[in-house]
Amino acid sequence: MQNPSANLIFILFLFAILYFLMWRPQQRRIRAMQALQSSLQLGDEIITSAGFLGTIRRFDGEVVTIELSPPTWSATSPSTSSTGSATTATSPSWRPSPATSTTSAT
Repeated sequence: MQNPSANLIFILFLFAILYFLMWRPQQRRIRAMQALQSSLQLGDEIITSAGFLGTIRRFDGEVVTIELSPPTWSATSPSTSSTGSATTATSPSWRPSPATSTTSAT
């Protein structure tokens, strides 16, 4: 017959593993995203979670108005929760490479 306290210890061990492998890292990611979103300011260059590149132009509570890059596109208003990352003006690594043509003349 099995010891009931051994079963309890095994269940507690499984919960500890779940806590350290799943819940704790997720809470860290949530806190990091909240810190990023609260640090956004007018003029910051952002990349939304949908992949749009833009510059913050206005805050209206939970709604952020951005100017999409390139500036020939229209502006849109995603919520702050859809802001995926922010870039600095000195970091050009987010900028897309120039388009190259793959068509050939016949």
